[in-house]
Amino acid sequence: EGVVTTNYIINLREYLDKNHAKEWKTDLTGVYLAGALHILKKDDEATKLIGAYRIGQFDKKRINDFYQPLGADSQYVAVLAREFPDRLKKLPATEFEKVLKPIGDGTFNTLSAAYAVLALKSYARVVAQHPPELSIVELDKAKKEKVLVTGAKLLQRTNFSGDAAALRFRTPTALNPPGAYYQVIEAGFDRKLSDKPITEGLEVYRELLNKSNNPVTTTKLGDVVTVRLRIRSLRAEWISNVALIDLLPGGFEVVSSSLTPGVSEIKGVDYVDVREDRAIFYATVPTKTLEITYQIKS
Repeated sequence: EGVVTTNYIINLREYLDKNHAKEWKTDLTGVYLAGALHILKKDDEATKLIGAYRIGQFDKKRINDFYQPLGADSQYVAVLAREFPDRLKKLPATEFEKVLKPIGDGTFNTLSAAYAVLALKSYARVVAQHPPELSIVELDKAKKEKVLVTGAKLLQRTNFSGDAAALRFRTPTALNPPGAYYQVIEAGFDRKLSDKPITEGLEVYRELLNKSNNPVTTTKLGDVVTVRLRIRSLRAEWISNVALIDLLPGGFEVVSSSLTPGVSEIKGVDYVDVREDRAIFYATVPTKTLEITYQIKS
């Protein structure tokens, strides 16, 4: 846009050196400044600064909802793809595994997951010019092979049998780092409902009550039912920025007078979103019970 940023960068570096000298060069601040310096053709400074960042190394005290390992490392990969593609091509598979490890551990949120998608798409653009030859083979229980798909595409997609014993990925030559990644997607419903509560850091209890506060088993057309939600954190701390999605029973709608969309007046709930088939509550969940009540009708 024709804006000369040199003085901005100089002033920012002076501020950082004065107030955050110990940490700024090794965190995302240094990564983005390295990218800016590279745009300004200050390659030596940019290379030195981008080389100071280390994937997977974080001060746990600094981690919060908006600054998580997955999100930070993913932004680093995205900057590499844009300004330092040669460095990205040399990034070993072990480093990529560190980037994606929080996904396997379940320690991510929607923001850090979005950054992960950005990182993978950015990396894909770097390798798109020379995608590897890859075949996906299905093995049955007798170890008989069936080639599902083959080709030199950036993204291979195929279906496989539910009776498959294994899948095999083949390339004619060894892949350059970081290699290939796969994802398995299932669709449908569970064959058997879980007989145990699912508690991943949160405990949620839902009740449908009649006018006498007794559990509802049957209703008539036009009957009003009270929905009572009780949520608490199972950790030793409150959990912030939680989206609680309550799906309505089929054929029911929210009684508008009982729940107003927008900034919430419910204690502990920041915002309410009412949709055709669900009510969404954005809240901070305490270690003690947070209670939400509203009404629906058939």
